[in-house]
Order: sequence, then structure tokens, then C-alpha cells
Amino acid sequence: QDISALRKAYSLDSSFLSAIEEDPFENLSETQDLFVAKLNLNLNRAELEFVRRLAELVGTRAARLSACGVAAICKKKNYETCHVGADGSVFNKYPHFKERGALALREILDWPEKKNPTDEDPIEILAAEDGSGV
Repeated sequence: QDISALRKAYSLDSSFLSAIEEDPFENLSETQDLFVAKLNLNLNRAELEFVRRLAELVGTRAARLSACGVAAICKKKNYETCHVGADGSVFNKYPHFKERGALALREILDWPEKKNPTDEDPIEILAAEDGSGV
């Protein structure tokens, strides 16, 4: 197969990775269709599973890096509680991004385990629909 399309910058953007993570792991047929349609590549089951795991790792890393910035500002300003507004398609649409970011904040700021999963964290990143960014 010709993999030259994979070497092209920006051939795999966040919407591509988001679509991979949204595909149910049981069959990954949507991921297969995506690779055929966008890159003209047929992947076997092992490759599909590898691509899925890679997309999860990239998405998790992005959420954790975003949380690092929020945690650094909160520590610098001595904020113990606050709401942080975040805007953008990655925050709003990427699967599991919000949950991964919240988990990263809990780990970075060394908060105790929640007793009740519905409780708020001391610092929360919430959707801001006013176009303000983070």
C-alpha cells in the first residue's frame, strides 16, 4: 500500500482522531472506512487496534497538557477553587477530553479521591461558549 499520505503534514487532524475514538472497539469498522476514504489504506485488525490505542494516547496527552496549564495558573495565583472556561472543538467535541482533563487536574493538584462521583472538583474546567478560549 502507498502510505505517502501519512507523511503529509496535517493529514491526521483532531477530527480524524476523534472519529477513531468514537468508533466502538468491538469492530472498528468506521475506523477502517475512514482510512479507506481519507488515505486509501486498508488496515488489518491488529493495525486498527493499534491505531485506536494510539488515538487514545494522543487524546489523553492533549487533555493532560491542557490541564497542566490550568494547574500552573491556579497554583501561581493561589486559587484553591474556581471554574475555568474553555472553548474550542477539541474541548467540546473530542471524546473523553473533559474527563481526562479533570483526572489530570486531580492528579497534578493531588486531590483526594472523590467520595461521591457527582461531587464537583475544587477547580473545574467548563465549556465557555463565548469564544474566549481557555
